[in-house]
Amino acid sequence: MATGAVVNAIWDLWGRYEGKPVWQLVCEMSPEDLVKLLDFRYVADVLAPEEALAILSEGQNGKDDRIKEALQDKAVPAYTTSAGWLGYSDAKVRALLTESVEKGYKHFKLKVGGNIEDDRRKLSNARSVIGYNGVKLMIDANQVSDFFLSPLFFFPISCIGVGCGGGHSACERTCRI
Repeated sequence: MATGAVVNAIWDLWGRYEGKPVWQLVCEMSPEDLVKLLDFRYVADVLAPEEALAILSEGQNGKDDRIKEALQDKAVPAYTTSAGWLGYSDAKVRALLTESVEKGYKHFKLKVGGNIEDDRRKLSNARSVIGYNGVKLMIDANQVSDFFLSPLFFFPISCIGVGCGGGHSACERTCRI
């Protein structure tokens, strides 16, 4: 993990030096340059550099349009997990959500799966801060549940207006996304 933190910090510094977010720095690279920067030692058994190059090269069609859309805020919206960790007090969750709303976030993801009553309280508190209009509240059960048990968990909290974010049609119906 320490190596990952250092690598991420280097990417961040490079982006700051260029005056661009890291996503834009990466998107503007050629497939060849990007593959040269990647460390394949932990994925070489499933993805060779040549395969990565082929995949990235195929993705070049329409890339400029996708970058323009992203720069016009028409890309996939970012979400924040700043308030979402298990173990945070109600006051800390509310404070972090308030801060995130003030920063302009419209998508929020919270961890659940401990105690159902704690989860209900946490999600109700979240809704009292972020509201319902123009925002999305997603939850992450953090491997405490599986696809078949999820509706049993989500049904009691569906009135809070959350989505599991997993794209499962059963969850979407149950959660009323």
